[in-house]
Amino acid sequence: MILLGAAGLLYPPTRVAAAVCLLALMVVMFPANVYAARMPNPPKSMAGRLDLRTAEEMLYLGAALAVGFGSIQ
Repeated sequence: MILLGAAGLLYPPTRVAAAVCLLALMVVMFPANVYAARMPNPPKSMAGRLDLRTAEEMLYLGAALAVGFGSIQ
């Protein structure tokens, strides 16, 4: 799903729609990442990394906004 969204960002006619969909997907999935990071026995990939995950999420959200909406004329 995410790879299709990434491909949609590269194809100009679908760029804005792909950016909106990826932005929505990332926003909806973020609470699951928070939940996983705060579990008593979190997965190894999430252990103690909530601050890093949050920063990474903000970076990706900004990139989706820049690519998708930076191209509107």
